[in-house]
Amino acid sequence: MRRLWGFLRGRPFQPEGREQREFKRVLVRFALAFAGEHKKGKGIARDLSLGGCMMETDTPLPADTILELKLFVAEAEMPIEVAASVRWADGQRMGIKFLRIRDQDRFRKFLS
Repeated sequence: MRRLWGFLRGRPFQPEGREQREFKRVLVRFALAFAGEHKKGKGIARDLSLGGCMMETDTPLPADTILELKLFVAEAEMPIEVAASVRWADGQRMGIKFLRIRDQDRFRKFLS
């Protein structure tokens, strides 16, 4: 049943206790801004990794939407710009896959 529910929600089944992610996640709460396919908005990045993040926003976006993100990782610094796509959407939460990170060295610093 869990396998079917995951499929219907656009998420692969993952047995409990087994992490299948390619990159380690870091629990964060960074402000972000995004623009893509006729929509702009703001949100919060959580569960950040080199491969993506979970985004919370009041602006719903469908899966497969291509975005340009600006991650505000430090108050006095320029945001990190990221090309990304929406992998799944569940109300105000979305799984985001990073396609290209403009300043990857600086980004890695915030993950360590």
